[in-house]
Amino acid sequence: IVATGFGVDRALAQEAPARPALIQSEGIVAQEEGTTYQYKAGGVQFTVPEGWRDEKQANGSILVGPTDGDLVVIVWAPDEQDINRAAKTVDAVLGKFVSGVEVEQVEDIKESNGMRTLCVSGSGTASQKDCEFSAQFVQGTRLVVFLAVADAEALAQHEDALAELDDSIT
Repeated sequence: IVATGFGVDRALAQEAPARPALIQSEGIVAQEEGTTYQYKAGGVQFTVPEGWRDEKQANGSILVGPTDGDLVVIVWAPDEQDINRAAKTVDAVLGKFVSGVEVEQVEDIKESNGMRTLCVSGSGTASQKDCEFSAQFVQGTRLVVFLAVADAEALAQHEDALAELDDSIT
């Protein structure tokens, strides 16, 4: 992933299926601190790690990531609430920017912070660089996807902040 801020990443987020309800006042609510988001329609909330930026997109997705732009997490609630169909949507989004997508790990469905989650991870090539991705499907009142894409070095560099983001999803 090219370190150009959210340039390439913004294009990737624009491919996420639109969820207009998420950008209405009752959809995404920035907390007073400006770091915690609530997806009322999805029934989840998460906190953006300190030092990361966040950007709401016109299609309802949210981009979060470190300011160096080497890693992006795209958050959205797909229209498809069946996990298999939602996974196909994630695959289609990745396929537009990541070539040679290979799924390397599919974790068992588990419970995290009281919600069922499934994580799928793998690798491919983006901007002529090897990259890795992780798609976490979180079942709140609706299914919400957290799709992280970066090269291995950026993932290692931001591993603690990614774990903080993951732990904050409730």
